[in-house]
Amino acid sequence: MIHVGENTWNLRIYITDLQVERHLRVRGDQHIGGIMLQLVDPENPKDWSDHALWWPEKNIWLSRTRSTLDQVGVQANSLLHFTPMHKILRVQMPDLRHIDCRVDFSIKTFAAVVNLCKDLDIRHPEELSLCKPLEPEHLKKNFAKFPQKKITIIEADGTVYLQPAADTNSFIPINTAYHGSNGSLDRSHNGNFLCAPVSPYATTPRRAGTAPGTPISSPTGTWKHSSSGYTTYDSSSSLGDFQENLAASPRIPSPDVRNRLIRPKTLIEKARMNIGWLDSSLSIMEQGIREYDTLCLKFKYYTFFDLNPKYDQVRINQLYEQAKWSIL
Repeated sequence: MIHVGENTWNLRIYITDLQVERHLRVRGDQHIGGIMLQLVDPENPKDWSDHALWWPEKNIWLSRTRSTLDQVGVQANSLLHFTPMHKILRVQMPDLRHIDCRVDFSIKTFAAVVNLCKDLDIRHPEELSLCKPLEPEHLKKNFAKFPQKKITIIEADGTVYLQPAADTNSFIPINTAYHGSNGSLDRSHNGNFLCAPVSPYATTPRRAGTAPGTPISSPTGTWKHSSSGYTTYDSSSSLGDFQENLAASPRIPSPDVRNRLIRPKTLIEKARMNIGWLDSSLSIMEQGIREYDTLCLKFKYYTFFDLNPKYDQVRINQLYEQAKWSIL
């Protein structure tokens, strides 16, 4: 018989990479960093340095590793996720092409944009930001009139609760549901967002060993399903030099992507074009964005500084493409 102290309790933690749920015996005065060390198997050669604890119910990252469980409010009925901070994000560039990049979902959106622009060789990242894609019907009425769908989490014991999604624009395009204690995603709703168009490409597979921030696929290539059931990449059309390709956009984008362009007609509809911007002070994950979702990288502040053709080939080209497609 094992004697358990009164000040200890079981904490449920779901390890997303291994798709297993572990139960740790913890105390309220234990710090977050020590909890993560208990999860790491020293005999497993896997690198866990990019992992952190995510609290789905509260929609927050437990990023302060020196804080204790009592300080952050974690109790015995809590379920935490031990998940990578860098995740795959499908980014639509101003020239309408899609790029799959590894982006840090745990830091503020402003910092994530700075790191992304550094990898894309775009200077002055403060001019850009990430926004959620829109559909034509969102220009016809305010987003407050749309039914706000939140993430439904069903735990193993049958407990059901809605995950709050922080969004200062009242723009909560979430219809992704968590089912079961393993946290598997249900993407049967034909698209990642309530407001996001269906991607013209198939689901992006995870590629191991890719450095954070590194673009991992070509927007000109195609994804296809193999007989084994896995999604593979058709490398017959490669991106080549990444920065060089972004500095020279194709004259005509994909017909499917062009057909999804929204065309505001009135002044009110043009104003609603700006509703999808992410909050720069919150992380990407806190705003309802999940791995393999689509966001648009666009110039938000038209105060361009120090445009130099020698150093800003990508920046000038993408700025021109955004202005062109906003007019056309």
